[in-house]
Amino acid sequence: MNLAVKVPVDMDNLIQQLSVKDKIKLAHELERQTRRQRWTPLLNRIQKRAAKNPLTDKEIAIIVKGADRDINGKGRR
Repeated sequence: MNLAVKVPVDMDNLIQQLSVKDKIKLAHELERQTRRQRWTPLLNRIQKRAAKNPLTDKEIAIIVKGADRDINGKGRR
């Protein structure tokens, strides 16, 4: 995923001075610190859709059985 972000020049210069190893560490730390902000909107959309179209236990069992068949080539016992 390529996101264009305007970074202040002084910060950009600091980042450019980092080694590749440190840039990777920085990227992972930024991902960790922003995980909640990135996932919350997606989870909220999923919850809204699930509330509008809830699945029954029977429907879930049918879906699981079909996936099991696709993966293992047989049904559940």
